[in-house]
Amino acid sequence: MISAALTSVELRRKQAIQSDWCLPLPLEGFAFWEYLLLRFSPVFRGVGVPRGEGTPVVTVPGFLWGDEYMSSLRRFLIRIGYRAFPSGIGRNATCLDTLSDRLEETVLHIHEITGERVFFVAHSFGDPFARRVTQKHPELVAGRISLASPKNIVKAHPVILTAADFVRAKIRLMKESADKDCFTDECQCPTVRLMVESQPLQIPCAALYSKMDGVVDWRICREPDGQGQNIEVPSTHSGMAFNPVVFRRIAELLHEFSQTKERALA
Repeated sequence: MISAALTSVELRRKQAIQSDWCLPLPLEGFAFWEYLLLRFSPVFRGVGVPRGEGTPVVTVPGFLWGDEYMSSLRRFLIRIGYRAFPSGIGRNATCLDTLSDRLEETVLHIHEITGERVFFVAHSFGDPFARRVTQKHPELVAGRISLASPKNIVKAHPVILTAADFVRAKIRLMKESADKDCFTDECQCPTVRLMVESQPLQIPCAALYSKMDGVVDWRICREPDGQGQNIEVPSTHSGMAFNPVVFRRIAELLHEFSQTKERALA
């Protein structure tokens, strides 16, 4: 039975990375217009959205990006009453376990200075780090929202997978990871294992996905049945970090999760 289980996990691992030329990558050019639209949207100024009460929120950038990419979202969250923090992981382009460890240090530091549990808002391939930290420290995390983040497998446009090949080559050149399979479906690090095995997390979770996504297949960006909410939004993949509709949904979810947390503590 144990052997069969291991075989099943290995089979999922072999199928964990897939390419798809049919994804509408040219639509990602509209992300620039989403950024401009946000600046003129009343949502960005906090009009008509639920307010926070100082709860800490950590934003986690997606593949190849750093914390600056999520700066518009953090400004929005601060404006509506949350304490928003960058992930502290640096650029999301190195060993996945290294990035998870950096995010863990950030969360531990935030808990030390605030005494509160944090919410995660993670974009794309930043979500595995949020899940990993939640698995290790469930007592420190109050909820998690993912934005166009693949679950269990990565089915992405070949251009993105080519970029991953360059990152893997850089990791090997810089000797940032002892694992020769880093950034492949053969990688044995805990962060990758968590992705493949899809262990449920005992916190409120929600996944925002878009059928306009030109980078990752939207079908794999939803939470598995019974593990959280799935909400479709009109956004590009890249634009999730600065789309006014997405921002409104995030505010509503954080408010809902905060109410859940308060009932749990009562």
